[in-house]
Amino acid sequence: MLKRNGVYGLAEVYVRCCKKGYTRSFSSMCSIVDEGFDVDKIVQTQMMIEAVREALSKLNDEEREIIDRLYFNDETIRSVAETKKISHPALIKRRNKILDKLRELLKDFR
Repeated sequence: MLKRNGVYGLAEVYVRCCKKGYTRSFSSMCSIVDEGFDVDKIVQTQMMIEAVREALSKLNDEEREIIDRLYFNDETIRSVAETKKISHPALIKRRNKILDKLRELLKDFR
């Protein structure tokens, strides 16, 4: 997960909460209103997270595994390629096709 200035972003917190089964806790955190927070931005971010989750669910198992390993487990392209017994350029092509597919699935969200 990416930290910015030592703080996790809302999307990163959501992903961590989902992985640990704390979605109710996350909803409770988001329901706390503070004048320093932009509620519209929080709602928009939650909608974006839900759209990304929906798009990821439409990937096949292999595509989802590649995205999960590269972006959620922070594995390198080379290490994923080695375990899949393909070259790293081949994995880069697959990754790019998967990202194109996700862009297409998310085009209506913009």
